[in-house]
Amino acid sequence: MTPVQECDVLPNGLCKHRSERKGSFFKKLGPGFITGASDDDPSGLATYAQAGAQVGKNILWFAPWTLPLMISVQEMAGRIGLMTQGGLTRALLKKFSRASVYFMVACLVIANTINIGADIAGMAESVQMTTGVPFVWSAIILSIGMLFLQIYLPYKKYVTVLKWCAISLLSYLIAAFTVNMGWGTIAWHALIPHIDMHSNDFWYISTAILGTTISPYLLFWQTSQEIEEKRVRDCREGNIGYAIKECEIKSMREETMLGMAFSNTIMFFVMAVTAAVLHGKGASNNINSMVEAAAALKPLAGDFAAWLFAAGIIGTGLLTVPVLAGSSAYAMAELFGWRQGLHLQWHEARKFYGVIAASTVIGLALNALGINAVDFLLWSAIINGCVTPIIIVGMIAVANDGALLGKFKNSWLSKTGAWITFLVFVASIVGFLVTYKK
Repeated sequence: MTPVQECDVLPNGLCKHRSERKGSFFKKLGPGFITGASDDDPSGLATYAQAGAQVGKNILWFAPWTLPLMISVQEMAGRIGLMTQGGLTRALLKKFSRASVYFMVACLVIANTINIGADIAGMAESVQMTTGVPFVWSAIILSIGMLFLQIYLPYKKYVTVLKWCAISLLSYLIAAFTVNMGWGTIAWHALIPHIDMHSNDFWYISTAILGTTISPYLLFWQTSQEIEEKRVRDCREGNIGYAIKECEIKSMREETMLGMAFSNTIMFFVMAVTAAVLHGKGASNNINSMVEAAAALKPLAGDFAAWLFAAGIIGTGLLTVPVLAGSSAYAMAELFGWRQGLHLQWHEARKFYGVIAASTVIGLALNALGINAVDFLLWSAIINGCVTPIIIVGMIAVANDGALLGKFKNSWLSKTGAWITFLVFVASIVGFLVTYKK
């Protein structure tokens, strides 16, 4: 079990460790924030846009009501990483048979690879929409660029790139204040759940929203990145040996809450804007292309709406595709005992980076199937929604174990939040399957 140290307290009563880490707000943002921001990937943005256009304001309650569920499982993931000194795969191997963990990792890698393919499709169609560069060439250039960033850019600089990509999401928040939203109605629909038990459209969108909001790759990524971040921090501060300070757990929790709140704020405004601008405005409320999705931003950007929408899709894609590929690489490396970590050079962890490259290339190749980009993005979210509850059950078993997490094992509140999250996923999947019509 990882030793836990009490914090050194300064004469002013503040934690010495936290005081030494003071700096700009932007510099202090780490794994929790990046995980939250990467949650709003092209698949997520397409899902939220489709939800607003297809269901309207009745779907807005998902943003505030899923926030505590997100925080519950992501905080658990961060805690597992810090207290077990490894990624989620390593922790799962301590509680489950290797065959069971093989199954979980296989589900993760398959879901991630499909998600990568869908995100590349969304990005490439956005580039084609704004520049006229053919879809195929856009997809290839973007894939090569993301691979280069993740493999050759030093970890510290790479994290900075990820943070800046996340800022592009603010365009959706700004857009909300250029549209006649009817804020009283918006508030009502945000607070009061509206469930259409017999509508396949509702369950289809619900499963997609849950799958893209609480995705399996986010759980694996944050667990691994907490270790990466601590390794960098310990090296910088000259710490020898692995020990956790209580304030590090507190910082992780605060940052995770911030990242999840950022993610769901963007979700809310994307759904609100598309509901106000697109819902009920045509014969069909379905969004069938990136051009139609971009129309939601016309009240803000006019003729530049396509460019603004493309900036959000490409920015979040640059953030998320490396996270998707990276979470697969961490899981595979721990499963097979390979050297791992973005702090390592290519030649020091060839198999780890090989998984990143293979995931990206296979995801790119999936676009040869000719699936509509928006449909591809939505179905990747639904696949994530089917995989996530499997991973949540595994995480709960790990985080309940005092031998692994010591005093930071699951509290009753953590357990309750995680099990509620699991049950919400199961209910959504069942509703989707029962109401599904070919």
